[in-house]
Amino acid sequence: MVATFSSLKNAFSSHKLNVEAPRASWSAQPEEKVQAEADTWDTYLGALYRATVEALTASCSVQRDYEKVQAEADRWERQLQLALEDDNEDLVREALGQRNACRDRVCYLKALLERYNIQVTTLKKQMAYWENQ
Repeated sequence: MVATFSSLKNAFSSHKLNVEAPRASWSAQPEEKVQAEADTWDTYLGALYRATVEALTASCSVQRDYEKVQAEADRWERQLQLALEDDNEDLVREALGQRNACRDRVCYLKALLERYNIQVTTLKKQMAYWENQ
């Protein structure tokens, strides 16, 4: 689940403060307090929006890195197989070391990507909840 910045922007560009819901309780409050609460609400929603955009941007970047490193690991795996067929010990050692290093990096990036995806999902749920309050 990797979304682009533009799709997130489109999804959240219609974000508006729902000022109709608490209107009944506002009549008892001074106008300054109501405005302060509305400003706080907008600030909070804006912070959630920015955090979501940042998490999505980071997730997209990590996804690209993950795909590149996975392709490199696959390339070193093929090199390793060729070196084994040719009985080239030096190339086997190099390919094995590089493949293992790539695999370690792939595991790290996959875990990082999963954390970002969880973070993005959580932030989107929070945005949806607070927009409907």
